[in-house]
Amino acid sequence: MERTSAVVIAVAGCAALLLVFGGDSVKAGVQSVAGSLLQLDAIEDSADYWIYRYSLSNPVAGQHPLAAAYIDLVDPSATGQPVRLPSSGVYDSIDAHGRTFTRTDRGFTVPLGASTPGAWKLVEMTDGIAWGNVRGVAWELDGLEPGSTLAGFALRSPFLPGLRSARTEPAWAACCAEPWGTPEENPDGIHHDPASFAETFEVPAPTHSPDALGLPEIVQQLTASCTTLGWITNQGVCNSLQVKLDAVAANLAAGNPTAASNELVAFANELDALNVKFISPEAYWMLKVNAEYLAGQM
Repeated sequence: MERTSAVVIAVAGCAALLLVFGGDSVKAGVQSVAGSLLQLDAIEDSADYWIYRYSLSNPVAGQHPLAAAYIDLVDPSATGQPVRLPSSGVYDSIDAHGRTFTRTDRGFTVPLGASTPGAWKLVEMTDGIAWGNVRGVAWELDGLEPGSTLAGFALRSPFLPGLRSARTEPAWAACCAEPWGTPEENPDGIHHDPASFAETFEVPAPTHSPDALGLPEIVQQLTASCTTLGWITNQGVCNSLQVKLDAVAANLAAGNPTAASNELVAFANELDALNVKFISPEAYWMLKVNAEYLAGQM
């Protein structure tokens, strides 16, 4: 599949969403929002780029409404200004005093476009992107209530999926509007930082440029899915998928790319057959998209 080149432009944005929540000292021992998650629902092929669709969930056990979700999208190999792909939704650059402004001294991210649901806004940061639900001045936040799920978050990129660090944070007004403790415990009136309530995790997101994806990346993704990530818990399924990747490697070593490509197609077909019952959406889409793309390049 060919990818069209995106126009390179300077992106207006800032890292201000972190300032939305404040940067005061944090009292130790704060509990996190248990299980909050930005979930990958699907990856669609638009022919020009991939569309990554996500939903944000706040479990019933969550202590606070969620008001922000972050994804690290640094591309260390990038040069020049960031690439903006077609985007839709609400965008903002807000500092801690609710003032909108523009910055050009940004870091570099993968080629990227995004969509936001409803009133949620996108803030492009020096190390990735953040979706935040901002109302009025920067520190007034409406959050996703515990027990709720919201779809409509999306990224667009020609980069293929890999594992990215992500996190969610609660609404500042819900967790941190009042100084912690008693005046005796906290004489300076310091507020909690919502980052101290953050839930961190990994999620598939744009990572590999089309010319940089290889079999080792897919092997690493399968291993992580079957071990630390817990996205494939049936060991028999893991073994069966690994056997197919071993066959790909053996055929490549023997100079038979056609047979290697066929094994990758068989790998993707097995993912289709086992999807939902044995494989999480995150593992399914990440492995399937990469396997099918690499098979087409052999």
